Amino acid sequence: MNSVNSMAIVGMLLLLSACGGSADTASEASAPVADAPDAAAPSTGAVADPFAAAAAGDAPLCTGADMELADAHHKQYPKLVVDAMNAEVKPTEVEVVRFMGIGTWSAVFAATPIADPGWFVFESADGRLQFKGVWAGMAEEDDRQGLIEWAAGLGAPADFAACFAETVIS
Repeated sequence: MNSVNSMAIVGMLLLLSACGGSADTASEASAPVADAPDAAAPSTGAVADPFAAAAAGDAPLCTGADMELADAHHKQYPKLVVDAMNAEVKPTEVEVVRFMGIGTWSAVFAATPIADPGWFVFESADGRLQFKGVWAGMAEEDDRQGLIEWAAGLGAPADFAACFAETVIS
């Protein structure tokens, strides 16, 4: 195991311990969705086979994805991250650094004072953002398929899983 993978594992363990569970454990943490897309609206950015395209690393995987980190995200997601962590952290101590969303699924890369930064994944259901899981640590091209499978294992659609992998690696 190389040092990058070792650091990624240590970072993920720290973040998971702060979240009180495993990366693929859903949480009851949720909040009303601000300006969420209509749940009945189709996902955008789909490619013919996003899983295959993402594994190959050669497709415009995030076409149609919302990648803009808006003021609303800075206001809404810190509380969701704190709720997902089950830790003594205040929303004002959470820094949301990046955002990615497709359809009813979104992810934010957030930093806290008690753990390494991580990608917190949410799904909008019944007008609320529900925490689905957290991915922490560094990722390289070799990790693409694992990232896709992890996101798909949370229940994410193929276009989100493919774009999530691309976003985490880039």
